[in-house]
Amino acid sequence: MSAFDSVKEYLSSTLFYNNKLIDWLVSLAIIVGSFVIAKILLWISKNMIKKITQRTKTNLDDIIIDKVESPIALAIMLAGIYVALIRLHLSGGFDKLLNNAYQIFIILNATWIIARVVDGIVKEYLMPLTEKTSKVDDNVVRILKRTVSAIIWIFGIVLALGNIGINIGAIITGLGIGGVAFALAAQDTIKNIFAGVVIFMDRPFRLGDSIRIDNNQGVVEDIGLRSVRIRTYDKKLLTISSSKVIDSVIENISKEPARRIVLPLGLTYDTSPDQMMLALELLKNLPASISEIKSEVHAFFTGYGDSSLNITFIYFIRKGANIMDVQSKVNLAILSLFNEKKLNFAFPTTTVYLEK
Repeated sequence: MSAFDSVKEYLSSTLFYNNKLIDWLVSLAIIVGSFVIAKILLWISKNMIKKITQRTKTNLDDIIIDKVESPIALAIMLAGIYVALIRLHLSGGFDKLLNNAYQIFIILNATWIIARVVDGIVKEYLMPLTEKTSKVDDNVVRILKRTVSAIIWIFGIVLALGNIGINIGAIITGLGIGGVAFALAAQDTIKNIFAGVVIFMDRPFRLGDSIRIDNNQGVVEDIGLRSVRIRTYDKKLLTISSSKVIDSVIENISKEPARRIVLPLGLTYDTSPDQMMLALELLKNLPASISEIKSEVHAFFTGYGDSSLNITFIYFIRKGANIMDVQSKVNLAILSLFNEKKLNFAFPTTTVYLEK
């Protein structure tokens, strides 16, 4: 007897968990083969099918191929695992468990395909509308996408459970009985969801807007039904509940036409009236040399301080300009002009009179 025949005889006669070793090896080969086929399919999709769809006039075929390739590859692997295991003689209840698990995974995988395709279509055809027209808000599309995705997954899960004999009606009835208790326990969550709807309807801000809520200031990164996420200027991510947002004063910095700056200045008491008039004139002429501020500026001699003659200078930084850079430029210009004209800034001083 040859070595090959001996190995074959050994594999055919030796049992391992009620199955011949040859059967285990065949099942292992089926699983490996399904994984190899899935990988080959992904390679063909990437290097051949996608190149063909890119030449078509519509993007719909590109979306479908891109979204279904991974779920189909997963379906092939699941089928391979199922075939490999179902052919073995395992414990009595294993076949039923395997059948139920396979049905659930296949239905959920089909749900995944539908959810991915719908998500791709929304991104391709609805998202661009938010950039082209103000009639379609990006928040509407985002919430619509999440809602549709949730409905698809809920339907898929219910279908999967019903397909293996679970009484969905009894589950829904049980949820209805427990709904009151759940609502009482989730009052804050429900409050936040309603607050999220209010934010969605009122639209006090949008994604990318710079806003200030209470003492928190940053850029809006996400607007959900339950919370709003803000990225602060020091790169921290703040998550603020929707109910707190609508109860707070919201300052939308991105919507302001210009930033108003009130700058208090003080000159020494030896400043003459002509010098004071010159100081006011210099301040009013600053927009001619600094393009980032509007021509509408105000400079007033506003009072007599303890150690200074007080000036209030009001100017407006144009929308889109860097607030801090412009303030620095204005302050440097004032410092240069006042030093050039011998206008002395005041500082706290005390004069003491002594009687002889």
